[in-house]
Amino acid sequence: MPTSEVPLPLPGEHATISCPHSYPLFYEPLGLDEGHRFLEIGSGSGYGAAVAREVVGPGGLVVSIEIDPLTLEFARRNLETGELP
Repeated sequence: MPTSEVPLPLPGEHATISCPHSYPLFYEPLGLDEGHRFLEIGSGSGYGAAVAREVVGPGGLVVSIEIDPLTLEFARRNLETGELP
């Protein structure tokens, strides 16, 4: 069954998540690796920060910022519970 290659809506004003399988494609050109520090602008669902955290490991640091309060709370809840889309 084909999957849709479109951003999916999230809580908040104009908030979306990119296709989850796209995140490795975003991070690979950056050379993101164990021990790195990573700043994400726009937390979305929290999925991008979770993927980056897996890559940088315990010796790295991931910081994600979000300006929309509804989207921020959605991402925070997902990251705290591990229930990511």
